[in-house]
This record gives sequence, structure tokens and C-alpha cells, in this order.
Amino acid sequence: MGTYTGATGSTYESPLPGIALTGNDRICSYGQTGSFTVTDISWGPHDYLERFDATFEQRCNYSTGSARGTVHVTFPPAPPVLAVDVEVASSGTIDAGTDEVTVRGTVTCTAPATVYVEGSVTQTRHGQRAEGILRAETACTPGAPVTWTSSTPTFTAVPFHQGDVDVSANALSYDTTYDVFVADTDTAEVKLRRG
Repeated sequence: MGTYTGATGSTYESPLPGIALTGNDRICSYGQTGSFTVTDISWGPHDYLERFDATFEQRCNYSTGSARGTVHVTFPPAPPVLAVDVEVASSGTIDAGTDEVTVRGTVTCTAPATVYVEGSVTQTRHGQRAEGILRAETACTPGAPVTWTSSTPTFTAVPFHQGDVDVSANALSYDTTYDVFVADTDTAEVKLRRG
């Protein structure tokens, strides 16, 4: 809040405060100058403007006359910020014929969103390491956990075996309201059984 003098319509050329007044098919094409006083302002998350009150004075083309007025803007309360939570289940399966590993888990969210789960599945036995890629996509809605499932073969010469694997899962989603990405991570030791 405060008073801002020396405001100009050409803010892309100047570090000065900006002012631009248009309406009723009228516009000041150049030379807008003026001042304004912000009397009240309230921000929500991620710069969401909830309330704005100001008085202003604006001159066009450096004329001696000016336009004066007040601005009062009120928006609805800020929508909830998207948050996601990913969890890896403690058990999985391994295909007896292909040695392909299937792991699963859940995601929860505070708003409807598409959640992408990516990560890795690794297993070390007798000094040899098998590795696979975890990849899943799910439509998440608030209220209850949503299941994700990923199946992967090893991408190394070492096959997976029945037993324990280490799983790292990274959930990523995009908050369209606030234009930000949100993420969460979980790691777990998962016991594989023959599927």
C-alpha cells in the first residue's frame, strides 16, 4: 500500500509505476502519466489477487486536464492450492515367465489433477544390480487415494528375482489455477512375490 507518483503508461520502457486508463472506446495511445494511492490490497497463494482498492489521477498526452477516480476490485476467495502425495505399496509381483516387476501405490490430491509417477526399481543380489523404470499416469480426484501401477522389465543384463527391491517414486502434477508444478516423493523396500 502507499502512494505512487510519476506513473506512466510505458512501463516496459521504465522502472516507474504503471497506469493505463481506457473505456468507452477511448484510449490514450501515448503520454499517459499520473499517480495512484493503494488503500487496501490482499494477496492469496501464488500472488492471487483477492482485494484491491485505490484512488488515481491520470493525464493523457501531457494535457492539463485529468481523470480522477477510485478502483475497487474483489475476487472470490483463492481456490485451494494443488498438493499431491504419493505412496509406494510394500508388496509387488514378479512375472514367472518374463521376470517383469509390477509395483503399485497410491496418490492423493487436494484438487482434480493428472498425476505422473516416475522413478526407479532396483535390486542388488550377490553384487549384481538389476534396474527398471517406474512410470505411471493417473487421474486423481480429492477425497480418496487413487491407485497407480507400473510394470517394468530390467534394462540391465541382470534380471529381477523374487525378493526385495528398492522403489523410488516421484509424483508430479500441474496446478492450472496457479500455473505451478507440484511434486512429492516416496521410497520403499518392496517385497516381490511370483505373480
